[in-house]
Amino acid sequence: MRLANGDILNSPEQVHQGVLNYFQDYLTNPSIVEKVDLASLIQCSISAENNLALAIASSKTEILAALKSIPKESSSGPDGFGSGFYLSCWDLIKEDVIEVAKDFFSGSTLPRFYTASYLVLILKVEDPKSFDKFLPISLCSVAYKIFSKEMVHSLNKKTKCGNIIVKIDMAKAYDHVCNLVKECVQSHWFSIMMNGTFKGFFQPLGILDKVIHLGAPLVSHLLYADDLLVFVNGGKRSVLKLMKTLEVYEKWSGQLINKEKSAFFFSNSITLARRRNLMRSTGFVEGKFPVTYLGVPLVSGRLTSRDLKPLIEKIRRKIAGWKLNLLSQGGRLTLMKHVLACITTHLLAVLNVPLKVFKKLNFLLSTFFLGELNGRPRMKWCSWDRICKPYKEGGFGMRNFDEVQRSLQMKIAWRLLIVDNLWTKFFRVKYVKHGHIFMAKTRRNASRFWKSIMNVFPEVTKNVIVKVREGRSSFWFDRWLASGPLCASRDFGHSEIRIKDVWVDGSWDENYLLKLVGLEKTEEIMNGIVAGKVGSDITIWKSEVKGEFTSASAWDLIRVKGTKYLGMDWI
Repeated sequence: MRLANGDILNSPEQVHQGVLNYFQDYLTNPSIVEKVDLASLIQCSISAENNLALAIASSKTEILAALKSIPKESSSGPDGFGSGFYLSCWDLIKEDVIEVAKDFFSGSTLPRFYTASYLVLILKVEDPKSFDKFLPISLCSVAYKIFSKEMVHSLNKKTKCGNIIVKIDMAKAYDHVCNLVKECVQSHWFSIMMNGTFKGFFQPLGILDKVIHLGAPLVSHLLYADDLLVFVNGGKRSVLKLMKTLEVYEKWSGQLINKEKSAFFFSNSITLARRRNLMRSTGFVEGKFPVTYLGVPLVSGRLTSRDLKPLIEKIRRKIAGWKLNLLSQGGRLTLMKHVLACITTHLLAVLNVPLKVFKKLNFLLSTFFLGELNGRPRMKWCSWDRICKPYKEGGFGMRNFDEVQRSLQMKIAWRLLIVDNLWTKFFRVKYVKHGHIFMAKTRRNASRFWKSIMNVFPEVTKNVIVKVREGRSSFWFDRWLASGPLCASRDFGHSEIRIKDVWVDGSWDENYLLKLVGLEKTEEIMNGIVAGKVGSDITIWKSEVKGEFTSASAWDLIRVKGTKYLGMDWI
């Protein structure tokens, strides 16, 4: 392990002492935070009545429920007692646990026995060379977990105006609850555990400053937790304004921007001289595509199988780590369905994965399932297509990657139809301006992702029906008739007409209908759809009994079906 000053730690004892020094220094150095009054940004406050309801001591039933919500297999803290012990001995220890919980909620300081925790290090990267490449995980005592879970559960207690966990102005009604949070966070003590032994015992300083995020700058960005991408003009003035914004964020939050790990990804139009000037003035480095964001490779240009090579290698390493000779075929099938196949799900949902990658994945999984002989794949006694059939059709219950990807793309298309949030608005404005999503066309310069959504969109609209209530759905484009959207059967004039625009006093305007759709469709509408109902229109997914879209039902809708075998309904 290499330290920041260049020293090399060779022995386990040196490494253990080094990691203790690193995290003790990191967690005990106070952060310099500029106090800022953000009260004007808070639109809701906690009343005294709500605060009392949140801060009231938990009942025996609530404490037991919090205990039961802790997985029995979760790691224990320094006391060595896991939640399984607490549940098994609940009749003996419940009075003591309840009494401690009452003391905590009344404002008493937690003893170190409860707040002491082990810090266990998890690898962020393969073959780490420095301590910043580890992620510390805290192993707390069960009692500490009960307290924290009860504070979270208290948010669900009914109050008049709903609940909020964050309020900047804490000097009034919210003082007691915030003191409980502060007590939980600032009374913590840590020891570093490595190879089954622990070293050190220290209390962090300024920990609240290190974990509170105040938000992101008001620029175009993608932000998830601490993973941030900012899109900015390449001009020097724009970049300097961004750096100024980041400096303000550092002062307000106490967090520092790691400039050595931050990078610019330049467009082709930015000259080499300007790139060097921007990197010199900011301290950032130049990044190269592909870059991974939230586990997804971002590329400039066409996505190729080479860009997804890390996915192939990840599955190959996972398989190599299992003792294949000790696994039955049933065990391999379970691992294949619930581990290997799940690794790809996130990427399949957001990328249009090339078929070449699917072929490699199919080969790896089929070889793992059917086995090897002398380091070479055995003869394939069962085709991959057969393996990817349900049990009732003589298969093994796996799913074809291409079909899974299409079903996940259908889910996105469904959300484009019914959801009105930031990302759906972005795609609608980009590709259909202010029109209906049904008007979207596949442009030549559209992204591969958008083209894939448009490819499955007809399949989605074919299996959707709108139940008309208040009539806010589109008259021409939404499918509110069993025969399909009206725009598919005739030319339309006023594209922005809603269904309710063809009503008069809660009934159909027959003359207007005749003018718009003719006699045949007018009869179909007036005989089949009741006008003037109360409530929002409901979009129904016809392939589910409850009418709600599921990826499983979409997959069953588009997959290539086999012959059902008699007597297999019990599976």
